[in-house]
Amino acid sequence: MARKSVVAAALSSLISVSGLLFGFGQNAGERLTPGTVLIASEKLGDPHFAESVVLITRRDDDGGTMGVVLNRPMEITLAKAFPQLHAGNDPVYEGGPVSPDAVQALLRTSEKPESADRVQGDIYSVVRKALLEKSITQRLASSKFRVYLGYAGWGPGQLENEVRLGAWSTVRGVKYVFDSDPASLWQRLNRDSHSQLAQDRPHATMEACRCSEPLFWLR
Repeated sequence: MARKSVVAAALSSLISVSGLLFGFGQNAGERLTPGTVLIASEKLGDPHFAESVVLITRRDDDGGTMGVVLNRPMEITLAKAFPQLHAGNDPVYEGGPVSPDAVQALLRTSEKPESADRVQGDIYSVVRKALLEKSITQRLASSKFRVYLGYAGWGPGQLENEVRLGAWSTVRGVKYVFDSDPASLWQRLNRDSHSQLAQDRPHATMEACRCSEPLFWLR
């Protein structure tokens, strides 16, 4: 019985270490709510999401998840994309690989627009044509309004599985949505996540080694 207890403790500690190394918990789905920011792993093989930072904007009752890539400004400007609206020269963003012709926006406002969905705090997702065109025409500052082409989408359980496998780390914070330097956002968040991991790992490693039995005994 004593040896079994030691093994159980070792396995429990190893699971904790894995959670730190790969940035997930056993209840990863609980964190994947609108307003969560996903940071792509350096080893993520999908070219559509390499070095990307994604904001989750919607989560359906069936577990499907939608979001937009925050850190891919395009060369095309709002003025060129919407010449009939006399738009400004802020860039349009590549929001994701799904439906690249679909237009949506993120809007920061203290009052909820009638035809927008709240993401988190004072940030709303705008997909209705009337509100999109009105906001573009108003030439709102890029710190309050950004337009995206396409979106990111995952089926039920798909994103949770990717997080468990270490493809994404997560962070909460609406401050990243309208970052003033989106092109460098992934590099900065990736660096910060490595710094946090370096601080947490020594403690987790010590917890994993607080047993008198060698781990090869588990084989």
